[in-house]
Amino acid sequence: MKERHLFRLSAAMEYKKPKLEFEERQPLGPNEKFALIEIVRSFPEIWDEHNPAFKDSARKTQLWHMVRREMEGVHSREFQDLELQRAWKNLRDSYRRKRKEIQEFVARSSGSAASACVAIKKKSWPFYEAMEYMDSVIDQGCGTRVHRLKRKLSSGAESPELTVKNGCECGDSFDTLAVRLRELDELDVLAAEEFMYKINSLQLEISRKLLDIKRRGR
Repeated sequence: MKERHLFRLSAAMEYKKPKLEFEERQPLGPNEKFALIEIVRSFPEIWDEHNPAFKDSARKTQLWHMVRREMEGVHSREFQDLELQRAWKNLRDSYRRKRKEIQEFVARSSGSAASACVAIKKKSWPFYEAMEYMDSVIDQGCGTRVHRLKRKLSSGAESPELTVKNGCECGDSFDTLAVRLRELDELDVLAAEEFMYKINSLQLEISRKLLDIKRRGR
């Protein structure tokens, strides 16, 4: 009976071991991220929403196995599919945020100085140029919103440029929060969960505040 108990305990410890190893893994370094970007590029089913196989989860699972094997071949170390998926999601979301920030800057700027600023903004994030192949599938997002605001406010009291600037800055702040949370989740899952709990509590408070304001406005 005692031997059976020890066997079960040993089996349980072995079962939990991979999870511990994953949690203790170091995040991908810059060279590994560049490699991941290029490898994923060769599998458009992963990132191109217009690809017929984009929504095929079984196919995507298979492709991520292939991505992992290529990464292991290039860097001579082990990776996990989930680890690479999280890193890719963080890169993709960061690129979308940076791209939107640049588009909004261009929409309210002009001249050679603006072009120089755009180049600086791109260089500020080392993976920007490597991720530009995503341009064909990323929704223009805030770029469309900027033009819509300019048309709507063409006869308003407040200048379109000021309103667009304020709106974009707020959007960037919210997007930055989301990107940082994902980055934290990649580095420390438990810490990310703790922050998500706090954010959920804040969302509840915000909902109550909005409801209270709406009731007073009636």
